[in-house]
Amino acid sequence: MQKIDVKRERNYGIDLLRVVSMFYILLLHSLGRGGLLKNTVEGSTQYNIVYFIEICAYCAVNIFALISGYVSYSDEKKKIKVSNCINLWLEVVFYCLVITFIFDILKPQEIPPVAYLISIFPITNGLYWYFIAYTGLFVIMPILNEGIRHCEKRTLKIIFFVMIFSFSVLGTISKGLFNLNEGNSYIWIVLLYVLGSIMKKCEILKNVKTYKLIIGIILVYAVTYLYWLYGVKFSMMNNLSVTRYQLISYISPTILISAIFQVVLFSRLKFNNIGKKIIKFMVSSAFAVYLINTNFLVWRFVMNDLFVGIAHSSVIKILVYVFGFSILFVIGSILIDKIRIFLFKICRVNDVLKKLDNKLEKAL
Repeated sequence: MQKIDVKRERNYGIDLLRVVSMFYILLLHSLGRGGLLKNTVEGSTQYNIVYFIEICAYCAVNIFALISGYVSYSDEKKKIKVSNCINLWLEVVFYCLVITFIFDILKPQEIPPVAYLISIFPITNGLYWYFIAYTGLFVIMPILNEGIRHCEKRTLKIIFFVMIFSFSVLGTISKGLFNLNEGNSYIWIVLLYVLGSIMKKCEILKNVKTYKLIIGIILVYAVTYLYWLYGVKFSMMNNLSVTRYQLISYISPTILISAIFQVVLFSRLKFNNIGKKIIKFMVSSAFAVYLINTNFLVWRFVMNDLFVGIAHSSVIKILVYVFGFSILFVIGSILIDKIRIFLFKICRVNDVLKKLDNKLEKAL
């Protein structure tokens, strides 16, 4: 979610992974909010397939947060750009207001005037949990970067694996440990940022061959899926228990490892000039896909039980509808965001924010 600094060498593989993670999010929301997970018959082929897709896409949030750390960290100290966070906030408010206005026209009796006020204050009104978590992360980001910058690589590598064991492995089997809320929390996003930064500085998994990364991704997906299918529930103490659904969580070690492997894998991809232009066109609008899809009105009037009607249809039909919808939504959202970018350019939003950065730097 961090804006990319064009002056630095661009990793187009990581940029592509941002877009792919948005596609994963669309899949998750189509299956969950769309009603397929709850309405397919348990034990049926349809049920097993939609849960397999769910497991494969569950790493989306982890990927996005890891990328934030991976891209933001550098060995050289950088200026603090408050404009990045403000620009992100303006983008959130823009979509909230525009979508509220559209639904106010379509469903005037359903949209109270207070909806506009809620749209202007997305943080205090609890809209977009990830954006709220990222805003909190932005505040402490310079401290995190400075700490990682001054740590030895050997120490950071130890911290990297200790963090995974403590917060992912123990956090998964011990319910409520560290108040991670299964990953839907500010703390988890901060931890992922740190892991991503360490991956960048220490070049984690640099010597692992690409084919081994691919095999690793397949294996962790297989372990998660097979445990969901055949895993047994057991409990040792009050807060220490495992169920068949335990590994389907943001903090799950298998889901986390799949995200880490994918970040390393995509960072190695190379593209020709045409590929680079396409990726660059898409990545600048990747965040808009999340904002549009999870807007509280789109969530209520569009996504809610969208696919319930095909829950008992053939597997092929379910796949075509879910994947087709997700792809089209991502493409449509990216194209819509180009209009937003054009409007911001006309209003010289970036110029104003740059001046703000300069004034803050002088004042400090």
